[in-house]
Amino acid sequence: MRISPWQLALAAALAAAPRTASAVDIWASDCNFDFQDVYNAGDAVCVTGELDVVPPQGICAEAYVIVTPTGSANPFWDITGQGGIPSANYILGCAGAGAFFDEYVWLPELVPGQYDLVIDQFPFFGGFGAEDLRVEQAFIVSNAPVVWSVDTQAIKDAAVAGLAQGQAMKNLVLALTAIDTLSTAADWAGAFGAGGFWAGIGLGVVCYATNADCPTSYNSAVITIGNKIIGHMGDALLLHYGAIIADPPDAMFQDVVPLRFDDVAANGGPFVPMSSAPLPRAQIAVATALATQAAAYQALLPTLEKFQGAELAGSHEGRLIQAEKLALYASIAIEAGDVMLAELDGLEAELAAAGTLDVEHDAAGMAAAFAAGPTDAERNLILSFGFSEDDIAAGVAAAGELEVPGPASWQAVIDAARGTFEAMRPTLADTVVDAQTVRDENAPYVLRASPIAELTAPATGIVGTSIALQAQASHLDPDAQLTLAWDLDGDGDFDDGTGPSVDFVPTAPGLVAVAVEASDGGRRDFAVEMIAVDVGNGAPELVSVTPTDYPYAAAGDVIELAAEAMDPDGDPLTFAWTVDGEPAGDGAALMFEMPDQEAHAVRVVVSDDDPYSPDAGFTLWVRSSIWQDGATGGVDDTGGNSEGATEGGSGDSVDEGSAAGPDGSGESGSGGTGSAGAGERDGGCGCTTGTRSPLAGLALPWLVLLGRRRRAERRPSR
Repeated sequence: MRISPWQLALAAALAAAPRTASAVDIWASDCNFDFQDVYNAGDAVCVTGELDVVPPQGICAEAYVIVTPTGSANPFWDITGQGGIPSANYILGCAGAGAFFDEYVWLPELVPGQYDLVIDQFPFFGGFGAEDLRVEQAFIVSNAPVVWSVDTQAIKDAAVAGLAQGQAMKNLVLALTAIDTLSTAADWAGAFGAGGFWAGIGLGVVCYATNADCPTSYNSAVITIGNKIIGHMGDALLLHYGAIIADPPDAMFQDVVPLRFDDVAANGGPFVPMSSAPLPRAQIAVATALATQAAAYQALLPTLEKFQGAELAGSHEGRLIQAEKLALYASIAIEAGDVMLAELDGLEAELAAAGTLDVEHDAAGMAAAFAAGPTDAERNLILSFGFSEDDIAAGVAAAGELEVPGPASWQAVIDAARGTFEAMRPTLADTVVDAQTVRDENAPYVLRASPIAELTAPATGIVGTSIALQAQASHLDPDAQLTLAWDLDGDGDFDDGTGPSVDFVPTAPGLVAVAVEASDGGRRDFAVEMIAVDVGNGAPELVSVTPTDYPYAAAGDVIELAAEAMDPDGDPLTFAWTVDGEPAGDGAALMFEMPDQEAHAVRVVVSDDDPYSPDAGFTLWVRSSIWQDGATGGVDDTGGNSEGATEGGSGDSVDEGSAAGPDGSGESGSGGTGSAGAGERDGGCGCTTGTRSPLAGLALPWLVLLGRRRRAERRPSR
């Protein structure tokens, strides 16, 4: 029979086409017809399985078998050939249906680790296709004894002690915040007479219960806000201590945990002091250091869990990777804690010099007195600021629940803040040493399949000044496709830049973390550096405000308000006024016409021309004249007398300056927006602005005569 040309062509095409069977599989074996998935370094690794693709012109099924570290982004990176394509791993499946038995793929000496087996069928090394197979965690090589481990129980025990100290600090700061004992009560005694002290206490509790800041002096307000920030950060610290105590092992130990400043973001950070004065500057520095400790513990906890998981699994690579991060985050916690201790030492010295360090206040007694119910005069005073009867009821309830561990004082707060860190420091230092030892012990037995990130950054920086950062990444696979991404805002997301270099502009002082992520598309590594950032441009500061009390007014009355401010750098200043959150004018003075018989928040904000320095701001409440007699129990002179206010004074410490609020802006933190009443009252403000009247100076109280600055009553929005 004669074969036609087209029949020859068809036969040739059929012979050239790859032929497939029905299955492909592979597993590790002991080279003696038995399974094996754990090897010592002196063993040989064999594989058994089945192939199902016969290459063109081939007779048997054929494939390359690759031994690659578990997690390797490149499935064709073969450790047995040091990254090449070893001929020894070329397998023929000729035993029927593509089967093969006990083929040698790796001879001693093996490298300890966890490995995948990859079958690469025709077309070879053209990309991982549907015809290929990867069996993850096919076997492990382990023969090295682990000598060192991190003492996780010691970390948990130290966290228990830190938790107790942190709870004490939280309760003390809460008492100072809720009652304003260190900075507010004496102001109210001076402003409202003998009954004003207790009225101020009651108002402070109501403000706390309703999440509003109390009307008080400008200095007192910003110091109280500093206490609030410290309290928030201390609360975050407690949560992380508690989590460390209860942590379980985590089997996902091949991944690493980034540093995240979630607690700072949740409480309005980063925090910026409004002046270089010792008290507010130290408050913000302490709060920032507490925040950095909280972030370090937040990362330390899951890293500790992953380290425990690696120990349970006997993974040298897992121990090495997690030990590196344990040492990193423990070191960051130590660095931040040491900064906090230094700041607390300076704060203690300043308060001691001012005579307010050891002054104790019966915070529990004050709260209990208000919990029994306010007097009519106290109730009317609180109502005059726009609070409701429900708000007062909430304050009474909060006062009854307030727990204070002994007398409240600055010394007690400082001691408790020290204790939160000093309880942890020895164990943190041991953790760094132990973790580094663990890394060194495991390194000789690990073929690291993940990338390694490195970061170079200067040790110091200035707010608003660009800093050049450099990074690089390495990998065991020279052909690995590596990427670099940056986290410059502490949110744990690497979306703030890409590539080996970026410019970073810090926006707040303190220890600032910058981080880079190196990824091969499958696994990743982080590098973190801490930069000590200092303030560059000084913030504007309020010098005086008139009126200096919270005035009463009837509908139609016109009240002149004026503000004076200075800037330490001589920057030009601008003034902006709002009434109940709505724009009302600019310039250093405002003529406010009382539109009705409600309380109104009149706020001024002073800004310089530097985008990185916080604004100075305060809110002065104008109250309805219907409360004028009842609010003070018959005392009409809400301005008080210079003698009483000077004697009661809020303490020398309140003259130290001001601090930014929870959102990192001195403007909104120190006074709020005053928007609670916006849109709820009829009538306009009838405001006009202009230069300050020469007669306004006659209204300045004893404060200016004593050289005290920035006294302006305010209450922020609720």
